Amino acid sequence: LMAQNPRIPDKDQQYLGIAFKPGIAPPLLGIPANQLVDVHIPLEKLNKKLADTLTPDVPLKSIKSLINRFDIQLKNLFQNCRFDQRVQKAITRIQAAYGKISLDQTARDLNLSLRQLQRLFSLSVGLSPKQFATISRFLSIHRAMSQKGLSDLIFLVLEFNYYDQSH
Repeated sequence: LMAQNPRIPDKDQQYLGIAFKPGIAPPLLGIPANQLVDVHIPLEKLNKKLADTLTPDVPLKSIKSLINRFDIQLKNLFQNCRFDQRVQKAITRIQAAYGKISLDQTARDLNLSLRQLQRLFSLSVGLSPKQFATISRFLSIHRAMSQKGLSDLIFLVLEFNYYDQSH
């Protein structure tokens, strides 16, 4: 998402960034996640009220006042949202397993077929469960490398299944 007519900020301007957890933005914005992948859509076209909150006509006295306004707006939006709990459970399981998980078993545990899980994931997250698991696995090894350093690289490669056996 991008703001309409983005401006290059002055050196004393402050920034506010927002990152939603997977599966959260589509219900808030009212658009399936798979329609938000690899596109730039002005926030004004998705949710004018939210865009107006973020770009007030009157200059705000502080970034804190902008955050407070945005927080109120998000709370109002969340009251009317329905999140697919099956997708949220699948996301939690994939992340807890560091992306190393059987998606067939995950789907069965949620009383879904693999195809149903793929369809729901595409609508809620914008990725397939396999793509999400791959990204989760990569982020997990990246986090582990940041904490442990490169001295344990072989151990991490084996632990996160980043190897290919000879055939």
